[in-house]
This record gives sequence, C-alpha cells and structure tokens, in this order.
Amino acid sequence: MQSKACYLASALFIVSNSSLAGGFTLYEQSASAAGTAYAGKAALGEDASAAWFNPASMTLINREQLAVGLHIYNVDIKFKDDGRSEDGGTSSNKEGKPGGVLPLPNFHYVRPINEKVRFGLSVTAPFGVAHDFNPGWVGRFQGLKSEITNLDINPSLSYKVDERLSVGAGISAQYLNVKLTQAIPATMDTPTEGGATIKGNSVAFGYNYGALLKVTDDTRVGLAYRSEVRHSLSGTADFSTVPVANSNITSNIDLPASLAFSSVTRLNPKWSVLTDITWTEWSTFKELRFSPENGGMDLTKDLSWRDTLRLAVGTVHQYNEKTKLKFGLAFDETPVQDSKRNVRTPDSDSVTLALGSQYRIDERCTVDTAIQLTKYKSAPIFDNQTSTGGGIVSGKFNSMVQIISAQLNYTF
Repeated sequence: MQSKACYLASALFIVSNSSLAGGFTLYEQSASAAGTAYAGKAALGEDASAAWFNPASMTLINREQLAVGLHIYNVDIKFKDDGRSEDGGTSSNKEGKPGGVLPLPNFHYVRPINEKVRFGLSVTAPFGVAHDFNPGWVGRFQGLKSEITNLDINPSLSYKVDERLSVGAGISAQYLNVKLTQAIPATMDTPTEGGATIKGNSVAFGYNYGALLKVTDDTRVGLAYRSEVRHSLSGTADFSTVPVANSNITSNIDLPASLAFSSVTRLNPKWSVLTDITWTEWSTFKELRFSPENGGMDLTKDLSWRDTLRLAVGTVHQYNEKTKLKFGLAFDETPVQDSKRNVRTPDSDSVTLALGSQYRIDERCTVDTAIQLTKYKSAPIFDNQTSTGGGIVSGKFNSMVQIISAQLNYTF
C-alpha cells in the first residue's frame, strides 16, 4: 500500500500548466509590453518595467518612475475524450475543463542615481499554475488541482557606458509554493475513493544581466539574460485513505534560464517596429524526483522537456500627442513532447494576437491597456496508468486564453 501511495505522490509532482505559455512561464509582467505581444521588450525602455525585461534599458528613463499593473487571465481548457479514457467504470464524466479566471499583479520602480546610473526594483510572478478539474472527471486519479505560486523580488542597477551602450544587472530572491492533488482509487482495503495532496515551498536565488546598444539614431537592440533558479522544496505528502504513507517530502524544481534579443526601430515620428526572439532552457527539466523522508524509495517521472523559442513582432503608432496604439503577434513553442503529455501538462504550440494603447493623462501619468488572445494547437494525450490505478486518459486538449491588462505609470 505504501509503495502505491508513493507512486501516486510522485505522479502528483508532475508540474502542470494553467497559463499554457511555453511550459509555465508567465510573460505578463507589463501591460505596456503586452500591447505588442512583448515584441521589443528588451530594447524598449518605455517605463519602469524596463527593470524586469532588461536592466540596461533603465538608462532610457531619466526621472523617478513607478509602474503598477494587473493582468486578468480567462483560461479556457477543454479535454475531449476519444472513447478510450477509462477510470475503472466508476465515472461517466469523461470531459475535463480545468480553466478559470485568474489575476496577476506586478510592480516596477526605477530611480536615477546620477546621469549614468539607475536603480530598479521589480516584484513579479514569472512562473505560475492554477487549475482544478471537476472532482468526478475520468482523469481524477492522474490529477485534480494544480497550484504553483511564484514571487520574484528583483533589484537591479544599470550603467550608461557612453551615448550608445548601456549595461545592467540584478539579483532575484524567489519564493515558490506548490500544491498538487489527485484522487486515490478505491481498493479491497479502502472501499471508498480517497485523496492525495502534496504541499511544498522553497526560497532560492538567481541573477540577470543585459546590454542595450543604440545602433543608429532610429534603431536600438537589447540583449537580456535571466539565470536558472534552482529550488529545493520541502513539504508534506498526505493520503486520506493510506495514512501510513504520509511523509515529509523533498523535491527539486529548476526554473529555466532564458535569453532574449529585441529590437526597436523608429520608421518615422508616427511609427515604430519592434521584434523579439526569446530562448528558454526548458531542457534542464528532464525529470522530477520525489524523495519521501520516511525511508521510502526515491521515484522519478520522466518529462524530457525541450528548449523553446518565442518569436514576436509588433508596431507602435503615435496616434496623437496623448495616445499610442499598439499591435503585436507572437508564436510560442511548447517544451512538452506529444508522447510525454499528461493531464497536468496540456501545453502546446500557440499563436498570440495583441492589441494595446497608452493614454497620457498629464505630464506625470500615463495608463496602458492591452488585450491578448492566445490560441493553442490541439494537444493529443494518451496516458495509460492502469497498472497503478490511474486509469487511461485519451483524447485531446483544446485551449484558449484571453488576457486583459492595465497599468498605471507615474513619473515623480
């Protein structure tokens, strides 16, 4: 009984994905950049969110500035059974819909120290998950609730080397909290279904750095690197019908490094074109190892995620003295292989369309708004866990996400 419970616990620890954006990355750290689908993010330096995307671009900000933003996700994930899903005949509910409405706030601050040096501070949630399947759905023995909460505090400094080149760097203190649940099948010893819950948290540190180069009077490019953050989680595994298997647990989650290259080109006083290519090192996410502290055997789950690229292009139009209009288009690869997909990783390749605007209220205050629509490629799944009581989940996930963003920028 204990070995079965330990397997269930390891299965619980497969990281899931509610944001469905390149693994479980949350790009939404700025409403101003959201309007162009984050094209140009490492070269724009439009407001205090520059501190997060590329600290070197803070040198474009000449006065103390604060940016406070909020993003509202409307996540629509639907599972369609192909007729082969099976949970032992105990449920007729073969559909799954784990999405919902989710808020994500962020905060950025930049302060000039002197003509060459800027200080920045960003408080963000760069990774996250929140989805919850119906308790009676056919895949409940493979996964129900998945919550990953991430908070990153990132102070940084930038230095203007000369009129063309700036550099910057920062450190991140990052908190990670995980809660994963699933159902436990009934057995001869436990004739009713039970539940399993894993909880764990960690604090870890990382760093970031970047450079900004003014190529011509109308074109600049930015390069921004953000390091891997290695979390060592500690927490508990609890089994309602197999209490002998309850244990403290440890596990490692390495949140990936990324490298972004962006450009901004002013075509004329009214129009600018922005581009971005971002590489994320998801290949470090090869497996997940679960270690109970009650003497049980370490168990692993093969993930074999792949590195990904995200490509974005956008435009900014200066409509009048007070208003900018924005447009963006992005393509995002998934790190999940079709053969490794499970109910906690319904991710797939996606395309994002973005529209945004910025309105200047007065000399000190601007407001950014944006809306993004992301459509995901249909994601097939066939996960047979009948040997351990997990049943079969077979079909396709079809997903779409709408994100509404707003940000207030105040210059002191």
